[in-house]
Amino acid sequence: MSILNVNQIQPVGSGQTVTISAANITASSSTISASSFVGPLTGNVTGNVTGNVTGNVTGIVTSSSGNLTISNGNLVFSTSGTGIDFSATTDGSGTTTSELFDDYEEGTWTPVLGDSDGTSSHTHDIQLGFYRKIGDTVIAWARTRLTTLSATGGGICVIRGFPFTAVSESSQIQTANAMTIAGFADNYVPTSGYMREGTDQFSLNRTSDSFYRQGTIGPGRVTSASDVMIQVTYRT
Repeated sequence: MSILNVNQIQPVGSGQTVTISAANITASSSTISASSFVGPLTGNVTGNVTGNVTGNVTGIVTSSSGNLTISNGNLVFSTSGTGIDFSATTDGSGTTTSELFDDYEEGTWTPVLGDSDGTSSHTHDIQLGFYRKIGDTVIAWARTRLTTLSATGGGICVIRGFPFTAVSESSQIQTANAMTIAGFADNYVPTSGYMREGTDQFSLNRTSDSFYRQGTIGPGRVTSASDVMIQVTYRT
């Protein structure tokens, strides 16, 4: 092990670059000043560093101001399940299960209007899907419109192909926030829906009786003009 103990490292001249190969760099109650440190920096740096560190920094980085500022680039977590810990904040009145912000993602997906068995093969002229995942919560938007009917399939009428599988808990509340529907057979127009647990499918439901209870719709109730636009929030 090599240890470099100094009061100050401060390059002079036009280069303004310090390159050091050492196990530990310790500056006691003083300042390490340079325009740039080049190369991997592994271990602990004790004291103040003024300038830029270029390369990999492994260990603990502590700012005297209490803030970590990234002027250009991203904060990258290389290990799945790690993230930003908010455990220091005040909790709500409910039961706290996690205060770790460990996932964010956004993208596109291809919605399919058909049957829950996955065997229908209708022709679509519109299949638009966008999503945003924050932690274990997914917000998905979709529009799907049919032009030609083919094999009806089996099961119930659904929109399938959501980007993440819904959590496998039957008590979860995972419904549509907004729906716009057109082109379904009479008395079978969807009025509500929900994510089916443990699947990537959204069930389209209708009002089934005079008590306004909701029931599923058979896959044969779509037409060649069926058009669905929805926004769904659900948990994975």
